Amino acid sequence: MTSNTAMIPSFTPSMNPSTKGTDHGVEDGVTGEKLLFFNYHEYSVKNYRLIGENTEDFHEQALIITHFPNFHVPRDSNTFEGTRIVRISRYFKGVGVFVPQFSPYLPGTEPAAIFGDDDTNAKFIVQGEYMGQFFGTSSYSPLSEYLTEKEFREIVEEINVQLRDAYNSWSLINLLLFVLDLLSFWIMSDLIHSLSKRKLDALFNFIDTRNKSLEKRGIKIISPRDSGFLSVCIVSTVKT
Repeated sequence: MTSNTAMIPSFTPSMNPSTKGTDHGVEDGVTGEKLLFFNYHEYSVKNYRLIGENTEDFHEQALIITHFPNFHVPRDSNTFEGTRIVRISRYFKGVGVFVPQFSPYLPGTEPAAIFGDDDTNAKFIVQGEYMGQFFGTSSYSPLSEYLTEKEFREIVEEINVQLRDAYNSWSLINLLLFVLDLLSFWIMSDLIHSLSKRKLDALFNFIDTRNKSLEKRGIKIISPRDSGFLSVCIVSTVKT
């Protein structure tokens, strides 16, 4: 794989032949084939209990695991039992590895997302049970029940903008503050927060504010700082 972006060749999706074929990708410099983005947090299992059956068995149609335990709370808490996490993967296209950026695609809408048997249903549809949790046969996660594609994109794009500004070491303001800090023998940094610190504070304030409006929907954005900027986690209430 020659790209930093989490991508797979468009002609060989490894987990399921039923994937979205779109033009949103980059060209592999070796093969010339187009590489398409997918959510690398999801994975598939074929041993599960099909809805309507009493026991677990092997099935040709894989379940796609799109939501995960809420490891941000104690395992013995009611919150752990009543919530799940949907992970939004890093997105390296255009910025490389030095600036944390996250996928603007609502899980299930990525160019190489996996469809289930009925690809006309652009939403999370329960098909089976695995390890006590319910999953579908597509890349759609429970998040599609809480946010529209537009709402999701607006949230992630705002997070990405704040992070780009915070990690832009070569901005004029950052360079000016560095020179002033150097001339003042590092006293300036004790008096004025750096641009990066102010932008990160603005990001965390944005997440706090947005969470207040999302609380009534039963979802919460976990700050990317809490996951080491490896993913954005969105907590959703388990629907039974």
